[in-house]
Amino acid sequence: SGSGSAHASATTTPAKSVSSKASSAAGAGAADAKLVLRYVPHLLAAASSSNKAVRVAALEALSAAAAVLNSQAGAHAAYGPVADLVSGLQAHGGLVKADADAVVVLLRNTLVGGSAPASAAAPSPAPSAKKGKKASGAASEAAPASTAAPLVPIDVAKAAFVHLAHLLPACTGNVAATNAARTLLSALLPLPGSAAAAQPAALSADQRSALTMACVDLLKSVLASVPRVLDAEEQQLGAVLASVIYTAAGVKEQAVADAPAMVLQTLACLPTSPSAPAAATPMWFESCAPVRLAALEALLQGPPDALQAALAARAGAAYPRTLFQSLAACSQGDVSERCRGVARAVLEALQVNSDVVVPLLLAAKPQAAEPAAPDASQGGAKKKPRGRKDSGAAAAEAAAPAAPAAGAPAAGTLELAVLVMELLQWKQVSGIEAVVAAAQDLLGSLQHSLAPVTESHGGEEDGDEGAATARQSAAEAAGKSSLAGYAAQLILSFLELTARAHAAPAAGAAAGAPTPAKAKASAHKALLSSYKLELAVAVAQQAPDSGVRNAALSLLAALASVMPESVLDHVLQVLALVNTSTAVTSDQYSQRVATSTLAAVVPAWLNAGKDLTALWSVVVDALPSLPPHRRLGLLCALLTATPSQESLPVALLLLLKAATSSLLAQPAEADGKEGPALHDWLLDLAAQLCLQVEPAVRLQCLARLVPIAVEAAAGVPYEPLPRTATSFVASQLQAKSVAAAHAMGGETDVELQRGCEALMTQALAHVQALVSAREALQQQPAAAQAPPKSASKSKAKAAAAPSPAALSGSALRKAEKAAQASIESVYSLFSALQGVMDSASYLLALLRLAEQPGNTIRRRALRLFADKARGLVPELEAIAKHPALTVKAREAAAQKLLNAALQICGIVAATSGPSSLHAASALTKQAGLMAYSGTVLAAGASNPQQVLAAMPSVLALVGDESTA
Repeated sequence: SGSGSAHASATTTPAKSVSSKASSAAGAGAADAKLVLRYVPHLLAAASSSNKAVRVAALEALSAAAAVLNSQAGAHAAYGPVADLVSGLQAHGGLVKADADAVVVLLRNTLVGGSAPASAAAPSPAPSAKKGKKASGAASEAAPASTAAPLVPIDVAKAAFVHLAHLLPACTGNVAATNAARTLLSALLPLPGSAAAAQPAALSADQRSALTMACVDLLKSVLASVPRVLDAEEQQLGAVLASVIYTAAGVKEQAVADAPAMVLQTLACLPTSPSAPAAATPMWFESCAPVRLAALEALLQGPPDALQAALAARAGAAYPRTLFQSLAACSQGDVSERCRGVARAVLEALQVNSDVVVPLLLAAKPQAAEPAAPDASQGGAKKKPRGRKDSGAAAAEAAAPAAPAAGAPAAGTLELAVLVMELLQWKQVSGIEAVVAAAQDLLGSLQHSLAPVTESHGGEEDGDEGAATARQSAAEAAGKSSLAGYAAQLILSFLELTARAHAAPAAGAAAGAPTPAKAKASAHKALLSSYKLELAVAVAQQAPDSGVRNAALSLLAALASVMPESVLDHVLQVLALVNTSTAVTSDQYSQRVATSTLAAVVPAWLNAGKDLTALWSVVVDALPSLPPHRRLGLLCALLTATPSQESLPVALLLLLKAATSSLLAQPAEADGKEGPALHDWLLDLAAQLCLQVEPAVRLQCLARLVPIAVEAAAGVPYEPLPRTATSFVASQLQAKSVAAAHAMGGETDVELQRGCEALMTQALAHVQALVSAREALQQQPAAAQAPPKSASKSKAKAAAAPSPAALSGSALRKAEKAAQASIESVYSLFSALQGVMDSASYLLALLRLAEQPGNTIRRRALRLFADKARGLVPELEAIAKHPALTVKAREAAAQKLLNAALQICGIVAATSGPSSLHAASALTKQAGLMAYSGTVLAAGASNPQQVLAAMPSVLALVGDESTA
């Protein structure tokens, strides 16, 4: 059935001609029996014609042919079985005359047991095109054909099958022969879905071999039409032949040595395909698309691995790689969309090993001698005069072969390597060690091909030949760079996937694990150790876009998680790459990659005992180049990847140092915009970074900030950096989160108070150092005029006053002002602590400061004590009414506060010693009396003895004229 019936009626030999030739052959006797046998397929095709007259004539001719073959049955083994089969058709002459499909149905039922109605499995002559009553009558007469008994016994049918198959190769050369071949194939092939098709083993080995080899020879004849394009009849015939040949069973049946080459020839769709005919034209390849599609579908159903193994066993170990190239060409360059899809499915179904992959990857490496194309956008090539061309270039251009068709991944091209790497993104590959090495080798060769794709600019004149050449060269260079970037991204992704897949097995063998498990783990570790981290870093640095950079960073993150010691030498480079990624990208995925990379590489640095300052310096130095909305995220990512209590002070110090340097570097004549802006957002960034940790942890970190700031300032406490740090700490104590944690009470407040105490301790030490430094500065003029003292005294003075001894004049006055401003900043810190620190601890800390020598520091401490003491009465009332405390807890809290406040009585009562107020200045005495009076108001009624014990000394201080 099919469109061939209409064609057969017009092209098959007319009935009278068929009959006369058969009769003449019969009269010739044994000499022409062979010729009669060759005519049998043509007569069967004529018997399937849509023209009834042709069918009647064909039956007559078949009868004469059967007579000739029977008469010579002893001369050849084929004559008897074929004659019996033809005679069997004669017994159903009524069915044949009534319907064009009867011959094919009867033969198929006899030869292969196909009991289904004729349809489209193998192309066969079409049903009758008659209309009306004649057509319906013919169909009713033909109905018994599908249920008719076999024409001959089974042993005769098997022999006839083999001999009819041997007649197929001769059915070529013209349309009539093609139609005869299609008719005969329709009779020899079971229908799809039939019982015979589901059980191909029903055919004997001789039958399968004869049919396969006949199809091979016939397909060779069909494909030999090159460069003539295949017509529709040949396309249909070739598709049927391919569906028979290109199966695992079909390939195994072929005894010819060129079967693998024929597979490649059938799959050839481009001039660059392996084994493509030299004379093939694009139109010829297009006309062969139905044949390729049938072959590919047969390959897919094979399954592909079985077919590949059968071909490789015959063609050698290199054949799978060649077959892969041919399928790759189909998957990307075939003109037929269906062919491309099926070829891709076949590639995905094939087993991939290093023998196939490695040579293709290595062959794609760019040639080292190939010069890089000049970048027209940068003016890299000199412009030549218009209308003239270099003679050497012209000769090379004339001798160069024609470029392969676009989209054709030929052997040795980067396009084919890209296809391989696309498959390896999800497909398992055996021999992974060799594949990893080859992938890294290819990546290294592509490293210098990576460049941002730039837009070429036109020349001075539109018709300038040099400008046109430059634009073309730039376009080609951009295309190569884009392809190289995509290939690099695929390779990096493959390496990352492989590293993550082998990470768990490499770490899975415990000390007591069995020997095979240890050996397997060692193999995984050996694979991971073969990774070249410096290559990944270099590719990331030269990445033309975020895709390549993200792939490289993801690979580095994966390797850092598996082998942290291996990335130790590249941590700072990775941080710089993260900074670059943050600066030039704005998508969320790139930011996630940067964050995960930091989280992976930083622990390796810390576990090796490296300093945090180097890490934070790389990030802080890059902040001005980052978009404002990305700065905090990068800082938080690094803070999250490091221990907060150790990392936050370092980060704050570097931020404050940058802010201070920015403010100091502002020229005096500047308009005040750029410098203060940088200073302000750095301080704001430091404040936001502080909010990323809990208030208790935050205060512990702030307590460490001031001493390391002094250390960074070469031990000079009144330098701008320590003063900025002190002011910053004071501002952070006023944050709402700190006040909320203090108001919450409980364990949260306990942790917070520990931070406050640590902060108060550092503040006390810092203010003492500042006062000593200021006194040393004030004594410098006298020291410059006094005679030299002993060496021991000079050393003691130098230790007490770290300021340079050479200061004089304006520099000295500036230093004194800086020291005073620094002391004021510490006092502001004390005031800020008053709002969050436990009152008892705060008062005791101030009293320790008040016992220090020096009127200035004592006076300020006593004033702060007095301010706090004036608020003790309402605070005691709040403790007495606190709903969350028991009666005993309230009494204990109140007594603790009163005991701390009453400590002032000891200082006031002292009449001698360094802590006595009697030798202090009048202003210091006044501050002490104000602190005492505040304590009396709050604690005098409940503790009269301690208050009254200090009264004589108080009266003495009041009676002092200087105090008054």
